Amino acid sequence: MKRVLAVLVIFHVVFGGSFAIRELRKGACEEVYVVRDGETLQSISERCNAPFILIDNPHVLDTDDVVPGTVLTVRSSKG
Repeated sequence: MKRVLAVLVIFHVVFGGSFAIRELRKGACEEVYVVRDGETLQSISERCNAPFILIDNPHVLDTDDVVPGTVLTVRSSKG
């Protein structure tokens, strides 16, 4: 019985923990977001669930205007 419980705990830590980390990475972005290397406006919008990211950042004139270090306002569409 202890062995089964140990296997279940290990399974949860390995697979359940990675799922939780993926979910955190997908959403829950801070209201102020600093663009990192390799990110695009679309990738940030999708990860942060922020469909209005271009509207909320009038200083970004074009989707190609985003470079590492650009500061964005992120308004998530999640409640």
